[in-house]
Amino acid sequence: MQRVGPASVPAAMPERSHQSRAMSSIAMNGGQVQAPGIRLLGPADAADYQRLRLAGLRGDAPAFGSSYEEECDRPLSAVAERLSRDPGQTFVLGAFCDGALAGVVGFYRETSR
Repeated sequence: MQRVGPASVPAAMPERSHQSRAMSSIAMNGGQVQAPGIRLLGPADAADYQRLRLAGLRGDAPAFGSSYEEECDRPLSAVAERLSRDPGQTFVLGAFCDGALAGVVGFYRETSR
């Protein structure tokens, strides 16, 4: 991978299979592509988030910071806690297609060392 700039930021990110699957799952309505709805996830979304995360870990583990084995036995209460943290420090956005959670992205503020 080519590195550029003083911070060694990758010039291009490799395409991952889960990205193309997500794009192909956007709902079609009368020939029109419907953009997914995006919102902050909270504790009430824990079951759907966990289900989607575990499916992603099984299908494309290198795209995550943990493994399926580390996450599969995590209690739903711990997942809900992850989704209820201070949004100024860490938060997860969910993309919804036809009312179902179809994708997620997490944002985590690094702490100083």
